[in-house]
Amino acid sequence: PKVTRDQQLEGLAREVTRKIQMARKKARLNLSDRIIVELALAKDLLEAAEAHKQRIADETLAKELRFVDKVSGTFVDDGDVDGDVVSVGITVA
Repeated sequence: PKVTRDQQLEGLAREVTRKIQMARKKARLNLSDRIIVELALAKDLLEAAEAHKQRIADETLAKELRFVDKVSGTFVDDGDVDGDVVSVGITVA
């Protein structure tokens, strides 16, 4: 079966969620901490995150999810998804 564009974006959005959750863990945040997240993402990842913004925010306890060119925050983590850069900035809300 062929993977649709919507399915591709959903999968990429899950990867973005995973990167935020990993950054939360590295920052040693409490499970209940509400956060403000800044994301600097490559094109496909940005499209996916914008399309699934509310779900990502809900799953990561983000009060705000911002898309920026350069992240800032109390904790910043850089990584990649399939070679595309993912930068996450987290501040406790």
